[in-house]
Parts: sequence; structure tokens; C-alpha cells
Amino acid sequence: MTTGNFTISEPYGSKRTGWSGTDTSKDAERRRAMMQKPLYLFVAARGPVGATRAEACERFGNDGGSVSGGLSAMHKMGVLARLSQKRNKQKVYVVPMYVNGRDTEPAGSNAPKNCPHCGGEL
Repeated sequence: MTTGNFTISEPYGSKRTGWSGTDTSKDAERRRAMMQKPLYLFVAARGPVGATRAEACERFGNDGGSVSGGLSAMHKMGVLARLSQKRNKQKVYVVPMYVNGRDTEPAGSNAPKNCPHCGGEL
């Protein structure tokens, strides 16, 4: 996960959860991995303003899959932080040094959510 020489890509985490092993899945992972360096540099260049998924999609002319996957993967690895604040109804990602005391959100998981009242799956 170095960012100086750039070695971020951790395909679907070390356990490869979410990766089906099909050619389509492998191609999607390759696109996401290739997107990471330019995506990281884009977010970093915006400093404390950061970037939303939509802003990154606009910059890279992308439909969102590779951008969203890249942002999520780098957030899970701690390379990017996701602020609690929103801009145009979307979360803002920044390089951790630009958090500047603002509230952040932990990286999500695909685990089912449970109702706090009855414990049932949401």
C-alpha cells in the first residue's frame, strides 16, 4: 500500500471476497486497479476539498464502476478517508492528511445490517 511509488491495489481484499473468479470479474478488477493511481492523484491534488464519486467520474469520463470500486478499495486500505460531510448528496473522499479534524466514516462492509430493535436483517 505505498503511495510514493504507488502500489495500492489489493484486489477485493486479501480474502478476495466479492470476486467470483470469472473473466468478467477479473476484467473489472483490472480496470479498478488501473484506475487507482490516477484516482488517488486526482483526490490528492484537490487537497482539503477532496472529491466525490461524481466529480471523479466526470474527470475520468467513467460510468462509476471503476471509480467507485477504486475509491472504496483505497478507503478500506486507509489510503483515502471518507468524510461524513456530503457535497451534492455524495460523500467526499480526501487524503488522510487533509481530514483536518472533520468527521470521517469507517470503511463499510458487505455484511448484512441488523435492525437495532428486533435484530432482524435489514
